[in-house]
Amino acid sequence: NTTPGGYWKGHLDCFRVWNSVLTSDEITAIYNSGTPIAVTSDSGNYESSANLQLDNLFDELTGTTVADNSGNSNTLTLQNSPTWNQDCVGFTTPDYAATHALELDGVSDYAIPFLDLKQSIDAGEFTIYARARFNDTTVNGYVFISGETAGSDNYISLLNVGANNDTRASMRGSGGATQAIYSIANSVNDTWYDLVATRTINASDGTLEFFVNGVSQGTLT
Repeated sequence: NTTPGGYWKGHLDCFRVWNSVLTSDEITAIYNSGTPIAVTSDSGNYESSANLQLDNLFDELTGTTVADNSGNSNTLTLQNSPTWNQDCVGFTTPDYAATHALELDGVSDYAIPFLDLKQSIDAGEFTIYARARFNDTTVNGYVFISGETAGSDNYISLLNVGANNDTRASMRGSGGATQAIYSIANSVNDTWYDLVATRTINASDGTLEFFVNGVSQGTLT
């Protein structure tokens, strides 16, 4: 929910936020071997629909806003005219939607979430989910960023790191240094990934965990 310092070049099919920490079983269930399930009602190992705050599915194919499927009326606002696409290359149709996605150009396109996530999640627990496809893994670009900079309190981001051809989840709490978890495998162009970051609040600190395609990439405190 800030103007990104590095614009992401790729497609976005889904953006979701929960005000709770999803379990690893829930995250694997949502990924569903590459055909993501709907999350507005509980199903199988997924039991957190009551905590869903935002569910943008990018099915509009026109306009400058993206509706919220969670029922909370939290609309996503598009900036600088990203391109609506249908039948994207490499797209696996999810259970919940047609083959629709939003393409961002890596130059100036971005989207503003429904509210100030830095203020709303602040020091609380959360799960952030993005279904993303990279068009150029050699270019740095934020899939998601909340907070002004990497030195801001309660900063959180999902970033493609061009120098390494991988994806990184970063976090900074109310003090200390910004820390990061890198994906185990390199990112591949024209391939869809389910990217999930969770933050668990403990007695004295928070723990970030990063998942790619339902698999944990590690944790940091």
